[in-house]
Amino acid sequence: MVQPVINDCYSREEIEIAKFYKAFSHPARLAILRLLMNNDGYYVNEIVEQLPISQSSVSQHLKELKEIGIVNSEYQPPKIKYTFNSEIFKHFVSFHTDYFKHKIFNKENK
Repeated sequence: MVQPVINDCYSREEIEIAKFYKAFSHPARLAILRLLMNNDGYYVNEIVEQLPISQSSVSQHLKELKEIGIVNSEYQPPKIKYTFNSEIFKHFVSFHTDYFKHKIFNKENK
């Protein structure tokens, strides 16, 4: 199946994979994800207590992770609780694996 091309250069698949890699490209975001994966959720101040990162930096990193859907937020007045979205993560791993497996398999059969 041919993927539609975005901007005549990149497929939607390539753009989606790049968004995930960008989100995973900072060690602070990986540390935040590790915390969220191993817990039922955290508030920003709890993440700040666990990691050597300022509150504003944690908030910015959470924003990046929310944009790709790997982190959910739930407003619990007066705070927001952040949780790991395992379904999106599983989708990314599957999508990523299928994408590269397809590219390698097609290359080997040419």
